[in-house]
Amino acid sequence: MIKKPTLPTILPPDTFFFKIPLENDRLLLGKEVVDKYYEPLPRDYRSLHRIKYDYVHFANDILTVKLELFKEKALNIYLHVEPEELHVACDCGMPGEKLCAHAFFGLHKLMWRYDETDLNHYYWPGIIGKGKNKERFVKITQSTFQLDIRPRKEYGLVYKPGFGFPELHDLNLEKPQETVIDTTKNNGSTQVMGFALQFNSRQHPTSHLPFLVPYIATMNKKGDQVAYYHNYLRRDKPKPHHIKQTNNQIMLQEFCYDQWETARSTGHPDREGHAAAWKKASVVMFNLWRKIIPKLQQETWFHSIYSYGFKNWQDKPRKYMMQPCQVSAGGVAVSFLLSDKNDHYLLEPVCRINGKEMGLAYRKTPLFIVHAVTNHYYLVGSLQEDELLNWFADHGNRVTILKEHFDDFRERFLNSLAECYPVCT
Repeated sequence: MIKKPTLPTILPPDTFFFKIPLENDRLLLGKEVVDKYYEPLPRDYRSLHRIKYDYVHFANDILTVKLELFKEKALNIYLHVEPEELHVACDCGMPGEKLCAHAFFGLHKLMWRYDETDLNHYYWPGIIGKGKNKERFVKITQSTFQLDIRPRKEYGLVYKPGFGFPELHDLNLEKPQETVIDTTKNNGSTQVMGFALQFNSRQHPTSHLPFLVPYIATMNKKGDQVAYYHNYLRRDKPKPHHIKQTNNQIMLQEFCYDQWETARSTGHPDREGHAAAWKKASVVMFNLWRKIIPKLQQETWFHSIYSYGFKNWQDKPRKYMMQPCQVSAGGVAVSFLLSDKNDHYLLEPVCRINGKEMGLAYRKTPLFIVHAVTNHYYLVGSLQEDELLNWFADHGNRVTILKEHFDDFRERFLNSLAECYPVCT
C-alpha cells in the first residue's frame, strides 16, 4: 500500500482554511461535492453571471482569486490543493468556520460551465518556490480569466507527490517478452505493387494508428527506384491494373483493408470519449502488424509516408513524401536512465539496437519505435511498452522529480518500472 506523502505545511497559521474532501484520487472537484458544505443552496445559479473574478497570483502553493460577489465589496479567496482535499480561505474569515457564500459562489464560478474542475492545474507541492527562482521548473502565464502553469520544456513532466501519473492509471507494468522475426526480400519488376506505411504523430489533430496501404507504381529504367506512382488500391474503389499478384501480396492487401477499417474506427486518443476506442483498436492493430511484418519483409517496395490524416489515401501516393523504409518486429531494447541533477532527478527512456543507443535518432510514433536516420520501423515489444513510450514522448521524453519527492515517486512508480525494465543511474 502506498503511503500518503508528508507534504510541508505552508498554510498560514493565522488564517482559517475550510477543508473540502475531493472524494476521488484524480484531483477533480465536482459541484455536487461543494454543495454538500453550504446551505441553504440557491434555487438556481443564474446569478453566477453577475460575479466578477480575477486571478491575482499563484505563490507558495496558494491560488489567490479576487472576487466581487454581486454588489458587495471585492475580496480575495485562497485555494490550496492537496491530493485528497481542497483547502479554501476567504478575507471574510468564514464566520462559524463554515463555508462562506464568497467561497461557495467563487468555486461554482470557476467551474460554472462544467460539472467539475481539474485541480491538477493548481497542485505543485514544493515545486514552485519563493523569490526570483520560484518559477525555475515551471512557467506561469497569467491573464484576467486564465492562469496557465506548465513545466518548462527542458524538464519534461514534473513529478507531483501523492498524485502519481493519472494518464497511466490503467497500466499494470509486466515484464516484456521478446519477439524476433527474420525473413528475406525478393526482387522487383518494371511495374510493381508496393506498400506504404501511413503514420502521423499523436500530437497531430488527425492522429491515427499506423496502417499499411497497397499501391501500384512504375519503376525507372534501372529498376532500382520508383519513377511514377499510379494509385492506391482500395477495397471500396477498385481500379484495374495488370500486376500479377503473388499469394503473399493478396494476403497483404486483405490485411491492409482490415487495418484501414480499424484506423478509421478511432478518433484522437486525447479527446473525450475516444481513449477507450483507441485502446481497443490498438490491440487489433498490434496483432495485425505482427501478422503483416513477416509477409511485408518478403516484398521489395516498401515506403512510409506522413499522412496528415486520412485524405492522402484518396488517390495516389505523392512521390516527394514517400520515404523508403524497413520494418521489423521487435529488435529494440528499452531501458530507462535516472540522472542525478543536484537538487532533482531526471528519468528518461533509452532505446538501443544491438546494444547501441539510438540517442537523438530515436523517434516514437504509435506502435513503432523509429530510427530517424535509417527510417527503420521497429514494432514495439508490447502494447504496454507502446503506451509507456507514447506517454514519455508526449512529455518531451523526460520526467523531473525533486529530491524531496523521490521516496513517493519511487514507491508509486519507479519500483514497478524497475521490475519490468532496466533502470540505470
